[in-house]
Amino acid sequence: MVLKFTSCVCLFCLIGIPSLRLKAEVQRSAADGFQIELVRNVELDRTKAMQVLVEGLAQWWDADHSYSGDAANFSMDLEQGCLLEKLPDGGFVRHMEIVFYQPGKLLRLTGGLGPLQEMGVQGAMTFRLDGDADGLATIRMQYNVVGSQLQQLDQLATVVDRVLAGQMDRLRDACARSAAAP
Repeated sequence: MVLKFTSCVCLFCLIGIPSLRLKAEVQRSAADGFQIELVRNVELDRTKAMQVLVEGLAQWWDADHSYSGDAANFSMDLEQGCLLEKLPDGGFVRHMEIVFYQPGKLLRLTGGLGPLQEMGVQGAMTFRLDGDADGLATIRMQYNVVGSQLQQLDQLATVVDRVLAGQMDRLRDACARSAAAP
């Protein structure tokens, strides 16, 4: 599926509508970049939460934010170092590169998601997991995006925040389902 940039932005906006009531977590925003930080507490230890994050993409990735329309086509391949989506007819989208992985503690990916990929911006998304003795984990996601001032990235920051907030909520819910499973 090939969408023009304006179509992608409109799609981003429409898909994000259910999340409008979520508090924005844009930390900084300017024409040449933005920083988003989202935090979710989960009732799962950080090792298992990391497992859901890395191995359970189909459980928490929103199919509305895909090119294939099916979250089951997503995988995080630690050996190949990428967040990958399979497309029909043998195609694929390499959404982000995995550049740092420390099991149960940290996952860092680089690249642009959605229309940001087409814009050629630089992005770094870091998931930090902290935990306590009771098996509760905190997942902190930070996404730093930089590009040219001409791209007016500040106009996309709140839209990207809404989409990522929805994804983090889905990740939190997938962790809850994993904790409840026998």
